[in-house]
Amino acid sequence: MSSSTSLKFCKPVVPIVACLMPEFGIGFQGKLPWRLKQEMKYFKDITTKTLDSNKRNAVLMGRKTWLSIPPKFRPLPGRLNVVLSRSNPEWEFTQTGEEETDENNIVHANSIEFALKKLDTEYDDIERIYIIGGGEVYNSSYNYCSHLLVTEINTERALQMDTFLDTNKINELFEKSDNLKDWQKFVSHTPYTENKVTEGEYNYSYQLYTKKNKTK
Repeated sequence: MSSSTSLKFCKPVVPIVACLMPEFGIGFQGKLPWRLKQEMKYFKDITTKTLDSNKRNAVLMGRKTWLSIPPKFRPLPGRLNVVLSRSNPEWEFTQTGEEETDENNIVHANSIEFALKKLDTEYDDIERIYIIGGGEVYNSSYNYCSHLLVTEINTERALQMDTFLDTNKINELFEKSDNLKDWQKFVSHTPYTENKVTEGEYNYSYQLYTKKNKTK
């Protein structure tokens, strides 16, 4: 699921991820080491809401991330769910539920690049493509992405982490916007205008990272 090629797509390709700073830790033993209700709502709103009411977003994830979602919440509603695994066919639909609708379609694909090309060129109803995990999928996607949406988490609690984002690659390809208005504009289709949150023992902020202009 890796790539050394930088490709550009018409539709925004955006990893959305919560990270423990400063190491960009995202998990421990396949699970999130926190349960932040406001951050979970932010994730749902960002990945579900669209600027165009006639469109929807796609969420692209690895098989382990798919299986980590409780069955009663799968597929994530209102979004086209794309599940990646090397053992999958190139592109195959399955449907769930007694009353099958378009939003219940689940797509199985065997590579990030193929899935992104397919969503970008053949799905007029898709507005944005959000990458939602896990670590290998995030770290294999940066060459394809236009932006990153990172929830930067800070806490005095001692948390064990064994899964991290590739900070070297992120620093090479992206820069964090210091202008709050850039993030506000990017999420203007949602109710969010303030990016700093305190929840229990955690302080976190919603941040936008933008692809660097290589011509500079």
